[in-house]
Amino acid sequence: MGKRKKRPANGQPRGARVGINVAPVGAEGEFLTPAEGVPVLRVVVEPGASAAVQELALGYWSLEAEGQWSNRVSALGDAARTAETVRGHAHAVALALACAGCGGLPVVRSRSELDAQGVRRHNGAFCEECTSRGMTVPDTTAEEGQEPGEPQREAEEEAAEPEEEFWEPRPPKLRILDGAPEELVTIAREYWRLSHLELDGGYAVWAGPVKAIDTTGWGPAHIAAGAAARAELPGLACPACEGQLTLTSRTAYEQACFGELPVCVDCSPKLLEKMNKLRSAKAAGEAARSGGVGSPSGGWPRNAESGWNALRREEIRRLCPLEFLPEAELPTGDVRTEALTLALLHYAPSTTPIEPLSQWGEILHPDPSGDISALARGGFVRLHPDSDVNAFHWEPASFKEAITAAHGDLDAVEPPAAAAYDLRKATHYVPYGTSMGTAATRVSAHLVERLSPAHLDQARREQLLVLAQELIAAEAARYLDQQLAKRHLPSVPENHGERLRSVFQLASTRMSLGEVINVVWRAVRSASDAAQQYPYAPRANMSTAALNSIETGVQAAMDGGKPLKPYTFDPGLLAALTRTVFYRVLEANPFEETAAQMVAALPQPDPEPQAAEPRLDRVPPQPEPGTRLEHVPEGPAASKAEALAYLSAHRDTWSVDDFIDHLVYTQSQSLAPRATPRLKAHAAVAGALHGLYEEMSWIVQEPQEAVLATCAAAHHLLGDVEHGALGEALVVEFLERITTDDEAETTSDTRGGT
Repeated sequence: MGKRKKRPANGQPRGARVGINVAPVGAEGEFLTPAEGVPVLRVVVEPGASAAVQELALGYWSLEAEGQWSNRVSALGDAARTAETVRGHAHAVALALACAGCGGLPVVRSRSELDAQGVRRHNGAFCEECTSRGMTVPDTTAEEGQEPGEPQREAEEEAAEPEEEFWEPRPPKLRILDGAPEELVTIAREYWRLSHLELDGGYAVWAGPVKAIDTTGWGPAHIAAGAAARAELPGLACPACEGQLTLTSRTAYEQACFGELPVCVDCSPKLLEKMNKLRSAKAAGEAARSGGVGSPSGGWPRNAESGWNALRREEIRRLCPLEFLPEAELPTGDVRTEALTLALLHYAPSTTPIEPLSQWGEILHPDPSGDISALARGGFVRLHPDSDVNAFHWEPASFKEAITAAHGDLDAVEPPAAAAYDLRKATHYVPYGTSMGTAATRVSAHLVERLSPAHLDQARREQLLVLAQELIAAEAARYLDQQLAKRHLPSVPENHGERLRSVFQLASTRMSLGEVINVVWRAVRSASDAAQQYPYAPRANMSTAALNSIETGVQAAMDGGKPLKPYTFDPGLLAALTRTVFYRVLEANPFEETAAQMVAALPQPDPEPQAAEPRLDRVPPQPEPGTRLEHVPEGPAASKAEALAYLSAHRDTWSVDDFIDHLVYTQSQSLAPRATPRLKAHAAVAGALHGLYEEMSWIVQEPQEAVLATCAAAHHLLGDVEHGALGEALVVEFLERITTDDEAETTSDTRGGT
């Protein structure tokens, strides 16, 4: 038996050094790979990189003699962290991709950049700079005496522009064919509607999936689209016929974007035949639809099915007629309905009409299962007659079901009837105007006014507070799902769903979104580290462990533990409703402020009422005009100024502990089972005032002086009017509490003396 191999030291990756096939060169930190044979890459590790980082970079860029990578990125550790570390401390020079014009070598910082350089040089032998200067491939019939390999330049007097060697991806240009039916044109526009290109990820993002396109009765979407229009890519020619490149499908477009030119539609005879046959059969299909399902001219079952499907469209137009009501009174609703409608109008890609939510580039509500039925009940928007027929629930559900129920008798087929519809798949419009655009503008301005502080009474403010807390909880849950997916962990198991909702609901009452994200990020990171440490443990257990950590972190924050630093991310990633509520209605930063703080900061809807007549025993004597006289009231006061004067003059009647107990008691009121938003806002202000005193105590050494300084600054609390008013009220309440206690003690002493 051979000797047992020695195990690697703790923390050292198994086989990490075996996979490094590099040879050092003269300069420090530079290596060639592969070590034997013709080198392909020169790896440069920046000075100052640790030995572990250098080893990681060399393992990342190491090549075998056959040109294959020595190690998979996932074998070196977390793929994202590995790529980020290597990108920040090393780069590689591609020795085999020298430019034929300037001889420059491309510098890359990741494998994907190296692959992109290879594709670019495959399409043309020059770098981008040389290509932009008009360099072309050398002519083999050059004049005698010209050195081989020297690039040719076009004559300056020639008006023709240099030929592009690399085609920059751009959206396809749609050319509608003459005589194309309107239904097929609509299908073509939806099919070729591009959202954007993700060149780094290697794919195109379309405005909607193919299955969402209504092609009922017309067959596959790419054939129906090609029967009505041609998608062209200007600047590219078909490799077969060298004519204008027309696309056969979305897949063909994606191939063209990344250097693989497909053949055009005219060079695909079978596909072209299907497209032409579909266009020629269009008239017969229309006759079947106009003649009805059971008409004698229906003939073939395919035409009968097309006619039955056409009846569904007619039923939608009958149930949802397009009408405008410019003189009608605009409806009103609760805060949730109005905020949801305002978000719909502000963030919809178009309001003429409003596209289905399923086709948006962003989400409306942060909770995928969130209730958005208020859009249908509010009356601000209506169903558009051109809504997708698949957005409705039909009875019978399909033509096959209808023909089966009729036992194959076309004359007995039951016409379709709409029973309900899917709010996320339907198209909407605003009817309160002379057109869809003007109506949307009018209703949007109406909702902005309705959600302004002037129209937010106490009841609507409580609705706004509940909505803000729900959005914080939903955004936190959404962030958790994103982080788990990013770290290749499954979602929290369904049997822990109630725990997940409860902990985020609890956190939303006292924590800002940034603080909750702090807890979530730390919990997921710990779960991910545990998954790396125990690779054979069930991944679902790691997600549950993350939930346990979140519960612990939230409870610690509720108990007044160490303050959490609010974490942030791009606000554009928040849901449309979240941005509307926090940035348009509350005009506050959800990452730094709690829901209660934001709602309490809103100005009062009505002018402040006149102050009540002060009690005679609390009115201090006024100084004579022109004199400087510090008056000390003998009894408690009804304003913060009088309260400060009383507290300063009667320091023997109160202590610092009394002040702290008052703040702690006020904070505890928010923990009651049925605490109102007002109590919760009051508790939040008490907590802020407590923190202000802690800061003052470091500056003002005398404890009672620190309390007085804190009370004096109460009207500046959190930098807003509403919190300042609540802070001043807390000062007056403190004075009332100590005077009440003094009166009670005096009464007790008197009774005891008698």
